[in-house]
Order: sequence, then C-alpha cells, then structure tokens
Amino acid sequence: MRKAVISCLGFLSGLCAFAAGASAQQYTYIGGLYESGAVSLRIIVLDSETGDVAWESSVRRPDGPGCGGGASGLGKIAGGKLELRPYKREPDAGACVITVTLGPKGPPNNPGPRSVALSEKDCLYYHGASCGWEGVVNRKPEAR
Repeated sequence: MRKAVISCLGFLSGLCAFAAGASAQQYTYIGGLYESGAVSLRIIVLDSETGDVAWESSVRRPDGPGCGGGASGLGKIAGGKLELRPYKREPDAGACVITVTLGPKGPPNNPGPRSVALSEKDCLYYHGASCGWEGVVNRKPEAR
C-alpha cells in the first residue's frame, strides 16, 4: 500500500511539473517580427510565464511621404490580446495604447501566430495624421 501511495505521489508531482512547464511556455512563440506595407512590429518575449514583452514598431505611409514614426516600450499579453504602451511618454503625447490581437496559430514547427491585428487609441503624436497602427500584419519567418 505504501509503495502505491508513493508511486501515485511521484506521478502527480511529475504531472504538476509538466503542467507548470506547459503554462510557463504559453507565450514563448509570440515573439518575432510582424510586417505589412505600412507597419513593422517586433515583439520580444521577456517572461513567457507572465506574458511580459518588449516591443518596437515603426509606421509609414506606403505610397510616399507625409506620415511616419515609431515607438517602443513594454507590454503584457492577456486573453489573446497584447496592450503596448510607449516606454517614454512625450510631454505633448496622449496616452497611446496599441492593441495587438493574436491571429491563428501556425503549423507545429512554427506555432506562433501567423498574423496579428492592430488597432490604436490616442497615438497620433507618434506618427502623424495619415497613417497609423491599424490593420493586419503578417509574421515574418525567422532567419536561420
């Protein structure tokens, strides 16, 4: 009986360790470079367990001059969305928030999202009036 209890406890602790490892990696594959004709967004996962990220992004008008800019900062993933805020808020800037909604996952050999959808609130200061962090950007394959 004692061996059965010890064996059962060993199995349960192994199962808990496996589950903890799985949840600790839940955000591992989100990092990378996402691009469209107007937006470039790089996400670096700082803590795959908590969903803390660093990011940098630039935006431009694809059909010529008149709009462009960028920002970088920290963010947090929660519930399939990532909220990005510039690290340094400029004195005349609004409380810019870029919302990143994660798209469908890729194949098993590249399980991160294939694309993300962007929307923004109060970010005009960082890029000008004729472009912005809007629309879908696609994940670029990592160079090997």
